[in-house]
Amino acid sequence: RELPIADVPLPQHKFFEMGKPEINDVVIFEFPIGFENDSLRGGSKYVKRIVAGPRDTLEITNGEIFVNSKTIKLPSTFKIPKETEVKDLMKDEIIYPPGAKWNRDSYGPIIIPAKGDTIKIAPENFELWQSVIVMDHGERSLLSEGTLVTLDGRAISEYVLKQDHYFVIGDNFEASMDSRHFGFITDNMKVEKVLFIYL
Repeated sequence: RELPIADVPLPQHKFFEMGKPEINDVVIFEFPIGFENDSLRGGSKYVKRIVAGPRDTLEITNGEIFVNSKTIKLPSTFKIPKETEVKDLMKDEIIYPPGAKWNRDSYGPIIIPAKGDTIKIAPENFELWQSVIVMDHGERSLLSEGTLVTLDGRAISEYVLKQDHYFVIGDNFEASMDSRHFGFITDNMKVEKVLFIYL
């Protein structure tokens, strides 16, 4: 069978309890906070591949993934559509973080946040860090109000991350809706880890 809106086909599958994830692990997770009212993605579970973890530096150059300046070996399940399909998909696409002049094939460099990292937050960089803090905190209670940023109604100028974060990409690399669009996933979002896939 296939999971809804997933890039990895799972006619038959087996899962095991999630431990500490590693690069190239395939995980199932709930879609990030902020898409609850999206008719296509809200409430869905996604299947994606972890390509970078806490404090890793990720960069994509002409479709090739580099982690800490080293290319990572991609599995044979990665699929590349026709060039005309890629151009259509890249048109008007949303790229994370907001304002980045990147695209799905030329992305980064970006450092993956880690548990214990301190984020300096202010109205000027609110949009940049909003989704990271919201997903880490677990509730949409972060607001920018005039000259203040508030969390749970309390003014803050910094936030210490409580979870490790991960960058995920779908095996349908060029067509995937993944961390290049919605940002990082966190420990609390990982549902299960795929042990193996067989068709």
